[in-house]
Amino acid sequence: MGHSNTNIDTSPLRTKQGRDPSYDIARGIAIYLIAIAHVLRTGMVLSTIGVSVLSVFVFISGRNAACSSAFHLPLPSLLKKKFLSLLPSYFFCAGFSVVVFLALGRFAGSASDFSLPKGVFQILYANSKHDGMKWNTALWFLPCLFMLFLLAGWMLQVHPFPRLWMILTLLLFFFTPNCFSQLRLPWQIESALHLLPMFFLGLLFEGSGLQKKFHALKNHSFLSFLLSLLFLSTYLFLAHLNGEVSIRTDEYHNPFLYLPATICGCAGILLLSQTIAGQKKKALPFDTKTLLTSFGEESMTILLWHKFPIIAMQILLKHRLPVLSSHPDSLPSVLLSLPLAFLSVILALGWGRLLRKGSLFLITGSPQAYFKRK
Repeated sequence: MGHSNTNIDTSPLRTKQGRDPSYDIARGIAIYLIAIAHVLRTGMVLSTIGVSVLSVFVFISGRNAACSSAFHLPLPSLLKKKFLSLLPSYFFCAGFSVVVFLALGRFAGSASDFSLPKGVFQILYANSKHDGMKWNTALWFLPCLFMLFLLAGWMLQVHPFPRLWMILTLLLFFFTPNCFSQLRLPWQIESALHLLPMFFLGLLFEGSGLQKKFHALKNHSFLSFLLSLLFLSTYLFLAHLNGEVSIRTDEYHNPFLYLPATICGCAGILLLSQTIAGQKKKALPFDTKTLLTSFGEESMTILLWHKFPIIAMQILLKHRLPVLSSHPDSLPSVLLSLPLAFLSVILALGWGRLLRKGSLFLITGSPQAYFKRK
C-alpha cells in the first residue's frame, strides 16, 4: 500500500544523536528469523525462534515509546495514530490473502469449508487460534500489537509509573502462563496482555543506565559480539529446557524458563545488532549492515507479504525437498530454510515497493511518481 510507515513499530528509532541503526538491524535480524520459522512451519527450531523474535519487536516498541511523544498524547489521539500506522496495511493484506485463499486454497484441499463471509469475519475478529486466520497467520501480530499499544497507553495514563505496570503484568504472566491458550478474544487481547512485560521492560531500559552502556558497546564490537554469544547460548539452553512453546497461541510451558529465555534471546539479538552497527569493514562479501538495516526499516512490508512466496515455494518443492515438511528440525531442513527465507524476504520487499509506487501513481496520476525511489 502507499503507506510511509514500513516498519512494524511506528515510533521513531532516534536518540539525541540521531537515528540509531542498531535497532533497525535488530528488527532486520528478527524479521529474517520469522521468515525462517515460517519456512520450517513446525518443530522445535520454529518454537525456539519464536521465543525471542516477537519479544525483540515488543521490547523495541517499548524503548521507542520512551523516545516518542505519542504516549503523552490523549488516549484517543494515540489510538488514532497507531490505528492509521498499523491497521490499513493489515486490512489490505488480509483482504488480499482471503481472496487468494478462496481462489487457490481449494487446490490444496485447505479451503473446502471456507467462504468469503467467514473470511471477512476472521479479518475483523483477528484471532489466529484454531485456524482462525489460516489464510495468513503471520498477520495476527498487527492487531495484537495495536491492542498492546491501547492497553499500555491506558495504563500509563491511569498511572505514569512503568515499574508498577511491569510488576503487575509480570505477576499476571506468572499466574496465567498457559491459561489463555483456549481464549479467543478479539484482536488477541489475551496475547497482548502476555506481551506487555517486554514492552514495559523496553520502556524502562531507555531511561536506565543500561541504555548508555548498550550504546557504548558500538565502539567495542568484539566485546558486544562475545556478550551476544553468551546471551544467545543461554537463550538456546533455556528454550531447549522449556520445550516447544507458541506465543501466538499463548502456550509458554514453564514461565520461569520462558521469561529468562526470551530476555536472553532479545538481549543477544540487540547486542549482535550493536556488533554489526559498529562494523567499520565488511565482515562478509556483502554489506550485512546495510542489508539488515533495510530489512528492519521495511519490517512491516516483509511481515505482510513474505508468506506468499513461502507458500508458493512449499508447494513447488513439496516433492523435491520432502525433508522440509517431514523433518523440519533436521540440519538439512534448517540449512535449506536459510536461502528460501532470504528469497521470500527479497520478494516481499520487491512486491511491497511495487504496491507503494503503484498506489502513488494512482493517487498522483503522474508516471514520474512511479519511478521515484520508494
